[in-house]
Amino acid sequence: MRILFVIPYYKPSPGGVERVIDRFSAQLLLHNDIERVGVLTSRAYHPERRILTNLPAYENDNGVEIYRCTFSPADIPRVLHADIAGYVSREAFKIVHRFKPDVLHFTSLYWWAVNASLQVYSPNSAQIMSTFYHPIAKVRRAIPYRFFNRRSLRSMNAVHVLSAVERSQIHEDFNVPMERIAIIPPGIDSSPTIPQRSGRKTVKILAVGRLQEAKGQLALVQIFARLYRELSDTAIYLHLVGKDAGAGQDIRVMVSNYGLEAAITIEEYCSDSRLADLYAEADIFALPTTYESYGLVFFEAMARALPVVTYGVGPVPSLLTEGALVVPPYDAQAFFSALKYLITNPQERLRLGEAGSQLVSQHHSWSVAGEQLHRLYIDSRSKPMGLRARATLWRG
Repeated sequence: MRILFVIPYYKPSPGGVERVIDRFSAQLLLHNDIERVGVLTSRAYHPERRILTNLPAYENDNGVEIYRCTFSPADIPRVLHADIAGYVSREAFKIVHRFKPDVLHFTSLYWWAVNASLQVYSPNSAQIMSTFYHPIAKVRRAIPYRFFNRRSLRSMNAVHVLSAVERSQIHEDFNVPMERIAIIPPGIDSSPTIPQRSGRKTVKILAVGRLQEAKGQLALVQIFARLYRELSDTAIYLHLVGKDAGAGQDIRVMVSNYGLEAAITIEEYCSDSRLADLYAEADIFALPTTYESYGLVFFEAMARALPVVTYGVGPVPSLLTEGALVVPPYDAQAFFSALKYLITNPQERLRLGEAGSQLVSQHHSWSVAGEQLHRLYIDSRSKPMGLRARATLWRG
């Protein structure tokens, strides 16, 4: 089989979706029946949404073939650049023609123009859509996403979601039959060693996520400032890691206004090795995010035996069943109380961290996730949906 992922942004963009596709690709290449795995993407870089002309049009990354499209016009105005949604690249058709995919795996509901055109252009390929980290209700309401995605999703051979909550949303909002919606959670990179955290004299809180309002770092700084005042006899620190996606300057101003420059560190760029060190140095992972479709970063923290504090938004309560304190959505007081409880109870931090680590090791293996996706491809190819069937669904 030849598998071609379709995604607006890929390496060197640092996002979670990019990492997930990288890990899935590595697992797929382990199967003897997988001839090629490719990624069709743009020359755009996320989250700055700018075109990087120095990126190669083609490269082979550990067996994964990366193809980068050029759009017309090549210099897309930033205001119109939201996931390059309305732009179609003729070069994309040429890449698909040369690659001859058996499976086209779409990964962005926002890239509606490219998705729709490639669906029509490649009627003989099995077509899969993954709803990676999409605010599904927003996509359903907004034009033109509402028109295109309702038809696009219904005409897919299968839709891949990350949780049962998303499965119900896709079925109800887009009228996709339940039997064509597959739940395949991503795996988690295992931690080779669990750091020794007992006996530390300081408490370090880590938050990883793009610096934007929805991720809640502004609220976290406010909560931390209150904790810093009330727990003056405890050495506590907060480390924020993530690319600026609109809230970076506001966060820095808030830190300065509170006079917490010595206690709060903001690190925008972070390599994998540096992030691993930060996980090892941390004692608590906290992120009051106001939206999650899955919450991969929570599982990455739990894999390293970090207790998690977060809001119970989306599928989070059903997923973080161990190793976390999940508080009512948007309840800043409850979040404050949970974080204070962990700061002042080191044994509870260790207990929750161990429970979370066991949850991840038992249920979030990349090998299992890769096998499930491979099986989905085989099943989808065995149930062909030709041009006539797709045209009928699109008209509906």
